Amino acid sequence: MSVNTTEALRQQTDAEREFIDGAAAYYQMNDGMPLARGRLIGWLVICDPPTQSARSLSAKVGCDESDVDYILGLLVPSGVLQRSEAPARSTAGPDTTEGARLGAPSWRRRISKALSPIRP
Repeated sequence: MSVNTTEALRQQTDAEREFIDGAAAYYQMNDGMPLARGRLIGWLVICDPPTQSARSLSAKVGCDESDVDYILGLLVPSGVLQRSEAPARSTAGPDTTEGARLGAPSWRRRISKALSPIRP
């Protein structure tokens, strides 16, 4: 487990961690999806605010920002996720930064239904 992953796990509640890991396992078992991709989808189902910056997603799922960008590149064209502006967490930079959120409401419903047995 990488340092980023260990740090990300410490930042999550037990319920969040259980849900994110369950989402990753679900998508790996049912779709052959790599764990990081399933973890990212799982986090976007339960996060608040619903739009997260690439840096925040990286920290929460325990992977590099370049990995998040790669995952977005795979899931944005299909509409599962959409790129959008996320609130910046720093006062030193611009007011927004590029981020992501779950795609169309139909995707949110479909994902939420599939993951409902493990939802916190």
